[in-house]
Amino acid sequence: MLQGWFDASGTKGQSIVSLAGFSADVAAWADFSDEWDVALKRHHIAVFKMQVESKRKPIARRNERIADFWAIIRKYAMLRIESSISIPDFNLAVTKSVNILDARLQCISPNVAALAKQLLDDPYFWIIGNLVAGFCAGVWERGFRDPFDMFFDTQILEMCPGSPVMYGITRSIVRPQFQRMLPAQPISRSDEEFRPLQAADLLAWITRRQHEKTIEGWEWLVRELDHIDRIPCRFVNAATLRPQVSAFYSYVLGRSPRFNQALIDHWSTFFRR
Repeated sequence: MLQGWFDASGTKGQSIVSLAGFSADVAAWADFSDEWDVALKRHHIAVFKMQVESKRKPIARRNERIADFWAIIRKYAMLRIESSISIPDFNLAVTKSVNILDARLQCISPNVAALAKQLLDDPYFWIIGNLVAGFCAGVWERGFRDPFDMFFDTQILEMCPGSPVMYGITRSIVRPQFQRMLPAQPISRSDEEFRPLQAADLLAWITRRQHEKTIEGWEWLVRELDHIDRIPCRFVNAATLRPQVSAFYSYVLGRSPRFNQALIDHWSTFFRR
């Protein structure tokens, strides 16, 4: 059975937020975890966190440590995928719209207004749906047809309480064959206990740095990424966000029919590749 493990890097106060991870079958992840545990003991750490490892000195020794862990990822990971969002674009296309229309929604329903702010005004809300849809298309194109599992670091789902909503929206509008493969809900796990999430942490970190164009000194790691097959996933910017936000407000403000096929088709165009 195929399993995907995903972690995030970045906050709303930075320029980029990235969600990324690797997939492989269950047996491969079991062997991966055994080797990862050996590496953790060898380097005298309990948990691999790229934010900590990237700050170690001297640099040569730091790179050797990270390369040791990367070698294990490269050995077992089958596929990689990342979903990233521009925070300046997010602020322009989403936060600004939420603030402008908040008063109007308050008049219609304070509950709807609170829900809109909670769901929409969260970058993770958007990149989770983007990653799920991209992952479905990517594994399908590579010949996978059986159901798979998707595991997310517990902190992601805690930080984004709207993630089950976006997951549900995405699951309802992707192609029927993808729906049959997707789990009913994303699965929450702790990176302290589950080793594949520590690998996902590394990928999310370097992905964010790539988009920020702050990879000086990390070019060697960026080159290493090419050794693992990448599932393409659209970068989330203002151009992709504006029509989705507009569709949402057209719906809640009563400008579009509710629960009809036209609305579903309209939303689905933003998730399908």
